[in-house]
Amino acid sequence: MPRKGHTQKRDVLADPIYNSKVVTKLINNVMLDGKKGVAQKIVYGAFTKVEEKTGKPAIPQGFPVFSPYPVALLRRTPHASPQIERISCIFSS
Repeated sequence: MPRKGHTQKRDVLADPIYNSKVVTKLINNVMLDGKKGVAQKIVYGAFTKVEEKTGKPAIPQGFPVFSPYPVALLRRTPHASPQIERISCIFSS
């Protein structure tokens, strides 16, 4: 817990080329050691290759909305106790 109180969650800026926050988050995940330009070249290069091979835009206008839905998983426990139900989330579109 921080001593100076809670920090506010920063909102990422939209990508300048595709105007999408999801692309910015992808670039930030690819980025290593603060090299954002290198990460942008990698992501944009991958998008152009996808566009060339498929003939369709790499990023559709509306991204599918992924939302988690809970799934009950049974876990076996040692000894003769009954199984314990564990709730897990699986993402679906």
